[in-house]
Amino acid sequence: MENPLRSLLKVADGPANYLVNFSSRYSYVYVETPKVACSSIKRMLQIAEVDGDLSRLSDDVHDRELSPLKPMYTDPAAFNKLFDDPGTFRFCFVRNPYSRALSCYLDKFVQNEIARPRFLPQLGFSPDSHVTFRDFLLAVRDQTEAECNPHWAPQNFLLNPHAMKYSFIGRFEFLDTHVQLVAERLGFAQYAGQLVAPHRTSAADKVRQHYSRAEIDLVQQIYAGDFEAFGYGWAPDIL
Repeated sequence: MENPLRSLLKVADGPANYLVNFSSRYSYVYVETPKVACSSIKRMLQIAEVDGDLSRLSDDVHDRELSPLKPMYTDPAAFNKLFDDPGTFRFCFVRNPYSRALSCYLDKFVQNEIARPRFLPQLGFSPDSHVTFRDFLLAVRDQTEAECNPHWAPQNFLLNPHAMKYSFIGRFEFLDTHVQLVAERLGFAQYAGQLVAPHRTSAADKVRQHYSRAEIDLVQQIYAGDFEAFGYGWAPDIL
């Protein structure tokens, strides 16, 4: 039988294994969205999984080998059983496409000098290039959804909410409140306040600095499915 996430999420095995986290203990499937507080949310889930014992956690929240959260490939049978259970809590978080795109650019191509040479070639640039936000968006526009790195791929593509029946879709714009709701639903509200933000860019506060009509048009083209699927307004309220 085809793995349900191959058809429901419409992503290859590699990205799906990277994006999907599950817990048989707490009966949930969390599909993370890069640049949507995934570090914070995963750390909370990891803390809950080890009963608050931080000594059992890796400093790198994204280290899949040391994480107590299971990716699909570690136990396909357990995952499929959990996924098919109607009582399983399936959740994800989304973000306004304008701030998410800018956050990705600032994090991977401006602030992080170590990551920059690794990500630039994925968009056709040389590792030592200095690209503007508009350059970044133009390059992303020329990629298919499947070619996009998950950090800048459309959320609608990664999460496929039309096929995947989520119990809850949280919003980055109400992160503290929505994370608290998830933690209460799963039974570990005491860990909801322990959020981290290693890749924080404060992009929402910098939108006005980086957007002109050209950037607005590009984001609307690239992320049209996100605006439609998640109900974000087309106007960025910066003109």
